[in-house]
Amino acid sequence: MAIERKNILELRGNPRDQAIDETMRTWQTRWNNSQKGRWTHSLIGDLRAWVNKKHGSINFHLTQALSGHGCFAEYLHRFGKLNSPECWYCSYPNDDAMQTIFNCDAWYSIRNETEVTLGIRLSPENMITCMLSSKMNWTRIDNMIHTILSNNSNDWDNEAIVLSQGFINLLDSRQTYFLLIVFSKIFSLTNILYEVLQTKRLDILYCVKKIEETKCQLQNYRLNLFEKLWETVLSDKGDFELQHKIRDPKTFYKATPLHKYSNYTNEFPNSALENLQKSNFGEIFDFIRLRNELIVLYKSEGFLNTNSYDLVKKIKMNDLISAFQEVFKLGQLILTISSTTAPVERSFSELKQIKSYQRSTQGQERLSSLSLISIEKELLHKEKNYLEFYDKVITEFLKQ
Repeated sequence: MAIERKNILELRGNPRDQAIDETMRTWQTRWNNSQKGRWTHSLIGDLRAWVNKKHGSINFHLTQALSGHGCFAEYLHRFGKLNSPECWYCSYPNDDAMQTIFNCDAWYSIRNETEVTLGIRLSPENMITCMLSSKMNWTRIDNMIHTILSNNSNDWDNEAIVLSQGFINLLDSRQTYFLLIVFSKIFSLTNILYEVLQTKRLDILYCVKKIEETKCQLQNYRLNLFEKLWETVLSDKGDFELQHKIRDPKTFYKATPLHKYSNYTNEFPNSALENLQKSNFGEIFDFIRLRNELIVLYKSEGFLNTNSYDLVKKIKMNDLISAFQEVFKLGQLILTISSTTAPVERSFSELKQIKSYQRSTQGQERLSSLSLISIEKELLHKEKNYLEFYDKVITEFLKQ
């Protein structure tokens, strides 16, 4: 600043602007050639644009983001505050400002929401330019940084860090994977059994029978599934990453004939379930629960040799909708799907007889009513056997 003032006094004409330009060029050259503050330089490469900004102010968290000095594991590790520079959330080996603000998966949703609003993919090269472009953009990015750094707390003591690391190691162990799979299989059976036992309309003998079926199924799991699974877990075969795999109702109809349930006891129709999940009806089902309910259903003697209509009827009459909620929903869906196009063809045939050349001027409402009467004429003939039918027709006619 002293050199700038000296130049102003020595120059003639418009000395102030010339002196400021000379000072900015000098600063820019020193800034580009310096070996310090390289993270800040990657953000603020153009000093003139930063100095001449018209909006925005620096706060606590924004200072940490611009300087790289703050609640970052790499920075705290450098001064002996942490034992490791590794990111606590994604295990990245060097948790600096770049990793935390732009790359860490823990803050993906916050970062993605801001980027969608701004319409650009944020990076160290364009973040400051975007902030300087408008006051609104400055506020949005400032709020994103505040949210990330205020939640990226490094105030945990060493004991909490050790305990959390031990918990992570427990979750990563093969034994944990095995227990999670075992409990998921057990709970899939016991949850449905609980719903059945809570149904007041069922008699004691039926409930005892369901308990025995569940016990047999669990024993079968223990002998044929759990022991083999444990041997596989102890070996180096397979990938034990926990994940839920996301997989035409007409195709899934292959899984519904109950006379084939005995075939599905040992081999579940996975392909049929995947086809249902890929169809337009996939969003209306809880497929984890549907699979569990079908497994129980396939092993239940009370539902053998029962078609889809009787299945839905039996579930409803025995007040088992809460126990087999997804199966009941699937049964209703199957019953509404036409197995052939004959009813549709018959309807068009009836319509052709009604809307002839002599009756081409009739309105839509009259055409729909006559079509309905003609298509459902069997039901109409049955109604004619009741005397009150004519009274209802006359009453409706008088209302017109």
